[in-house]
Amino acid sequence: RIDDIPSSAELAQYRQSFFQLYNQSAALHRQTKQNYTLYNTFTDMIDYMTKEITLIESINEGYPQ
Repeated sequence: RIDDIPSSAELAQYRQSFFQLYNQSAALHRQTKQNYTLYNTFTDMIDYMTKEITLIESINEGYPQ
């Protein structure tokens, strides 16, 4: 029955392992968030550039060739 209760050394190891896992998860979350932000920024840029191209093409069509 003594093996059912972890020793203080085992608890310290568990604590250290959980802390490392938490840090890895936090880093992965941060990187994922940055990737989403970058993707959204590029998507917005593409939308803006598409609108600009459409506007420039419509202006160009208004002038006689």
